[in-house]
Amino acid sequence: MAAIRAANAPVIVQARQAHKAAASSGRKRKAETSLEEDIAAYKQSLDHIKTNGMMLDKEYRQVRNIINKLLDNGIIKKGEFRDATGNSYGALNSFLKKIGTTDGYTSDVCQDSWDWFKQREVAGLKMPDVKKRQKIEAAATQNTAAAAPHHLPGEEIGDVKVYDTCDEIRRKLNEHLKTPSRTQAQFCRDLYAQLRMAKTTASGRSFLLTSAPRGTALVTPPPPSMPHIRAIKELGSDYLMVFGGMNTVPWPGKSYIIRHKDSDRAITLVDGKVHLAHLTSECNCAARWICNERDGWLGFRNPVSGTYLGIGTSSSKGTIEAVDQGGFCARKNPDGGYILLVKQRDSLLKVDVNPAATLVASERRGAVWVFSKV
Repeated sequence: MAAIRAANAPVIVQARQAHKAAASSGRKRKAETSLEEDIAAYKQSLDHIKTNGMMLDKEYRQVRNIINKLLDNGIIKKGEFRDATGNSYGALNSFLKKIGTTDGYTSDVCQDSWDWFKQREVAGLKMPDVKKRQKIEAAATQNTAAAAPHHLPGEEIGDVKVYDTCDEIRRKLNEHLKTPSRTQAQFCRDLYAQLRMAKTTASGRSFLLTSAPRGTALVTPPPPSMPHIRAIKELGSDYLMVFGGMNTVPWPGKSYIIRHKDSDRAITLVDGKVHLAHLTSECNCAARWICNERDGWLGFRNPVSGTYLGIGTSSSKGTIEAVDQGGFCARKNPDGGYILLVKQRDSLLKVDVNPAATLVASERRGAVWVFSKV
């Protein structure tokens, strides 16, 4: 025994010095080493520390409990532990299934496992308390995020692009809520506080419970003080859209919401009349336009009425109405969005908006339109 201690003396002195230095730094050390780093240190090979000849100071049941705690906390996988102790799967599983104080005395697993834990004890390494450390690090992460929030491009005007599907958003939310200190209610309160809205959890809960790619609204329509934000609405799309962000190229065979860039209102067909309106969950189909192509011209057809956008034949002022067939082309605007040009006989007129929020064909100027694919 004395010889073993003498052989391990340099290692023990080194480990104790490190442990003493870590203890003197107190909480500073916890801030400097993450849980992953502590786990990696605990799992490292310490075969240079010899335990041959040391007396087994634990019961077989106690050794089993320590192994199960190690595995249950996810510090090491069973295969890794088997390789580290030099045992087979069958021997390790057989030993772990024993229940008595001395059951398993004929197995080498107990001695090999005890040696593995003893090496860490000699080195001054304690088994990381995973659950406790996760809570501490989660709280630290929340405090850091609160102190220095991330900035997303376009966030200041509510114009942030979102490309994740609803299912992906649900997966991330569920992963976020696995932390014991986080609840659905608190998450919704934080979300609504950020958007300066009334506190409620009903819509958030219904979104999480929806399994299809399309989800119910997480956020209700914003107050007048935030006209640019139309956050996370169900518009019949497989994608979440933060309005002002999803600007795509109009293409035949695709469906779009067509928004007026300046007012953020969408071209909508209600009671056979074409006009601009702010979107609500009730007007999805009224604001959806299917793009198709005919003789090189683009047409925008409403899926409910089957009619197209175009210049009305009975209109003397060039009003854009629901017609049997329309012809448009889209010219890209340098500052974003598109200028819509509508065919009228042998000329092209620009689609504009008049004070009554109706669409008109103009020779002088044209409004800028944003296409959001749905």
